[in-house]
Amino acid sequence: VTLSGITGDGTLRVAIAGGTASDLSGNLAGGAGPSDTVTVDNSGPIITLNGDARVAIAVDTLYVDDGATALDTVDGDRTDAIVAEIPVITSIVGEYTVTYTVSDTLGNESSATRIVVVEGPEPKFLYVDAAAAFKVGTGTSDDPFSTIGEAMEIAFAERGDLRVEAFRLDI
Repeated sequence: VTLSGITGDGTLRVAIAGGTASDLSGNLAGGAGPSDTVTVDNSGPIITLNGDARVAIAVDTLYVDDGATALDTVDGDRTDAIVAEIPVITSIVGEYTVTYTVSDTLGNESSATRIVVVEGPEPKFLYVDAAAAFKVGTGTSDDPFSTIGEAMEIAFAERGDLRVEAFRLDI
């Protein structure tokens, strides 16, 4: 007897009533069963995050992931089988997704995610307008600096560092 298309999880026992099954020659079989109990497992392990699902850290600090645990209804503890993908770059401000994936021995897979937010100072935009030559501005869009050098000097003095992420020159 072949059973297919079984959904859900749990246990299954099969009994065949006499005269309801036949072989390829058409010979009717006597009753059989019930069979041994068979466990049906169509679900992956349940992953539980250790710690919060969303974590914020300061830029340029060490990130240590809290990890996760996994428990399967049939296989039990699957924590040691978890594969964690941790793409967090602590030197770059942004939002990163840590993914935990685990399968049970039948290949049923589960995953869970944690969001890690690397926080840092907001970038400061300084505006330069070469047409405003010989005018000292404040660097805002309404009052631009007259030279790029002036903008860089002010940025370095205010922040102690300088990082140019984009440069656009309209002529």
